[in-house]
Amino acid sequence: MSKTTFVDADKSQGRVGTIISAAFLNFINNHRHRGLDQDGDGAIDYAIDIGAANAYAISLTPALGNYIAGMPIWFKAANANTGAATLNINALGAKAIKKHGTINLAAGDIRAGAILGVMYDGENLQLITHPLSELSLKCWQPGFVYNIGDVSYPSTWNGIYRLECVVAGTSGGNEPIWTGAGILVTDGGVKWIVDDLRDGTPVGRIILDNTAILRPGYLNVSGIILSRAAYPRLWSFAQAYGRVVTEAQWTGINQGCFSSGDGATTFRLPLIDGEFLRAFDNGRGVDSNRIFGTAQADAFQGHWHEIMNQGRSVHIVPAGGMSQGGGQGRSDGGDRFQAQEIIPDGVNGSPHIAVETRSRNIALMACIKY
Repeated sequence: MSKTTFVDADKSQGRVGTIISAAFLNFINNHRHRGLDQDGDGAIDYAIDIGAANAYAISLTPALGNYIAGMPIWFKAANANTGAATLNINALGAKAIKKHGTINLAAGDIRAGAILGVMYDGENLQLITHPLSELSLKCWQPGFVYNIGDVSYPSTWNGIYRLECVVAGTSGGNEPIWTGAGILVTDGGVKWIVDDLRDGTPVGRIILDNTAILRPGYLNVSGIILSRAAYPRLWSFAQAYGRVVTEAQWTGINQGCFSSGDGATTFRLPLIDGEFLRAFDNGRGVDSNRIFGTAQADAFQGHWHEIMNQGRSVHIVPAGGMSQGGGQGRSDGGDRFQAQEIIPDGVNGSPHIAVETRSRNIALMACIKY
């Protein structure tokens, strides 16, 4: 649609000038800007960026003759910023884009494809849309530099997934598909681990679960060898908070520890399947001289069994010898006693015989969060 052109009257040309009504003037005086030019041909003071990352450029039509203080400008950014940025409007000269007065933009304040508003303050262009890096929910961005430990969220967030950077780098041009919790996702030069926000269990914590099917993000604590690259957070936890021993040490009594695997690319989980767990003594003196993460065989507390022989108390000592009550030792090679059968005592039910000494128990799955 062509633009409306106002003309003056010219009698020599027989031309009637544009007639401006009172209604038109009142409309101009009281109108609210709708974002379109008078003929609805296009947005006023809006253009698509034709510059580069951190050096944005737009060309308004009609062209802006000079920067005007208080004038809002809107543009669609072609690239995400990686730091301080400028905007050049109609080649009038680049002006710094600031936030909160005089603060330079931080990496990620501008996202590729985002529509931004700026206003000239007489020196700089103030960002009048909220900087993305300051949003409490930082959504994934293409072509952005992420560091280990950075947290992000899918751009179409479902309220469940949280992304943690485990390998630093620059993200790709297209957002990956976040297929589920516990998945390691490659995104350009970045690697993410996907977490389920409904599960607040920290990495490295061992839990007993009432399912035989491992939940996403968990492994069975079964002493398996793992790749350090595939499970970077768990390996970092093992180094920072766990007890890491060599493979040779692990195969002894240290199976409650992590092992260093091959010393370069792998590591091993603790092995607690089928074991009862005991709180570490930590200097209390109940389980003295115990080292954290070590295994302990089953045992009986030292004791004697007492039986009666012709009215006298006879003690069967652990070494297999026998003495009579009163502390007198036998010297005549007399009676020897051998237990043939374990019988009920008439009060506590039938005895239970097994290959180990144990308490009543229920078997659950031992899992570790990665």
